[in-house]
Amino acid sequence: MNLTLKDKLFSKLDTPILQLLFFSISVTLLIYVNYYVYNWFFKFSLLGGQIYHQKIIAWEGLRLWRDRLPIVYITLACLLFFWRLSWSKLGLEKSVRILIITCVFIFAWKFSTYDYNLYLSHGHYWDRALLILLALGVYLHPALLPVFLYFLYPMVFQFESPLGLYSWTDKYIPVNILSIFTSYLLISIIRKPSTASLLFTFLCMMGAYYLYPGVGKMKMGPHWYTWMFENELPNLIVSGWLNGWGWWLSEDFVIKFANFFEYLNVPSQIATMIIELGSVFLLFGRRVSSLLLVAFIALHLMIFLTSGIFFWKWIAVDICMIYIIWNLKEQTYRTLFSPFAAIAALPVIIYGNHYFDVIELG
Repeated sequence: MNLTLKDKLFSKLDTPILQLLFFSISVTLLIYVNYYVYNWFFKFSLLGGQIYHQKIIAWEGLRLWRDRLPIVYITLACLLFFWRLSWSKLGLEKSVRILIITCVFIFAWKFSTYDYNLYLSHGHYWDRALLILLALGVYLHPALLPVFLYFLYPMVFQFESPLGLYSWTDKYIPVNILSIFTSYLLISIIRKPSTASLLFTFLCMMGAYYLYPGVGKMKMGPHWYTWMFENELPNLIVSGWLNGWGWWLSEDFVIKFANFFEYLNVPSQIATMIIELGSVFLLFGRRVSSLLLVAFIALHLMIFLTSGIFFWKWIAVDICMIYIIWNLKEQTYRTLFSPFAAIAALPVIIYGNHYFDVIELG
């Protein structure tokens, strides 16, 4: 069988060392490009409170395109090269596609079903319909993801008006997933990064978001262990009830429930710290990664039980990631969970606050 010059060249490049080099370059590019994509979508989607008093936010977003040039270029680039960015051309595992679509529909559902905006006196129903249509479009073709984000962000920022106190906390992980994938699409216009490099970036981002709440807890009080031994979990239960969580429960029941958690106070907080700080090991093998993701879900459910604060969007991403991890192609699995990737993930996760907009939840 005669090999072409191109086949011979790539067969020589297909060595373990060069594969690791390409993997490292791909990850570096993804993180670097994502830093700008993520920040540009936030920065250039703040269009001023006046546009939200119009009936159709999307029209205002189009009309003000000159004020949004960086994300206009991102969107146009993906649309112009759509033929190179189809799901089939990208060659991603079906499980990765499920993750992206899940994140898209999280936002499509969230911002098409919110209550009527009484302050603005608008329901923005055409914008809601557009988000749903674009979400369906992304399901069919990923090149429409930047278009979806182009119209999504101004929709979200209506809730910044007039006080500017809208919280992105429960949305940070899914919005980062979509931002990283948009960066992946941009890079794929020139040369497609490996699936392993994309998943590595996803997991490092997630690890950083779970690590820094633990770091924040270590800064509370005079010693790094103060939070574990002096924080009072029962107070969280009572305050949650006073703020409306479990309003149907009697005061006596809530007090008994809080007293029961007195026995679990320190053990549960030690476990919380172990789970959050342990996120640096998220790339240390399939079983370790899955165990940590299950622990993250359990942590969210405990927070929901005691306070009513429900990070279901983070849980959805965690579940998708577990599914991905156990349905990887052999080559992707060996690269993603190689000793090199495990060690490389440590500094990426630890210094994730520099490029993933990580917050320290106490």
